[in-house]
Amino acid sequence: MTNADVTVANLAINAGTNANPSNSMARTVAITGTAGGFAAAINVVIALNSSENVAEIINGTGNDTLTADSINIKAVGNGRSYAVIAAATVGGVAVNASVAFSWLKNVQRAAINTAANVVINNGGTINIDSTMTEKYTQNI
Repeated sequence: MTNADVTVANLAINAGTNANPSNSMARTVAITGTAGGFAAAINVVIALNSSENVAEIINGTGNDTLTADSINIKAVGNGRSYAVIAAATVGGVAVNASVAFSWLKNVQRAAINTAANVVINNGGTINIDSTMTEKYTQNI
């Protein structure tokens, strides 16, 4: 908000909800198989996941005013990164080299980040909630 006086009954800002979260996923899978008297395999998988999920009131100056009965700001997200390698060999001699790398960098934020005057009417509430579920796997 910039150069404004805003009055609302109930202000809700959502970046994902419990029922419908923001989802971010990176997945890589390498499956190799060899057969014979001699087999060699080199496997490299990399899963990179970088995301932002932000619910935020921003900008505003000391001349601006936000008036509300209630303010609810919620950011709900899931970040996943999977790197999986599966190798099978049938034969006399097998040489396998495998590397799996999984990287997860998620930014999750719910906030009021303003210099504006925030006024909550009598008996009103401000609820700010940020929930992030992160999971990464590296399987060989």
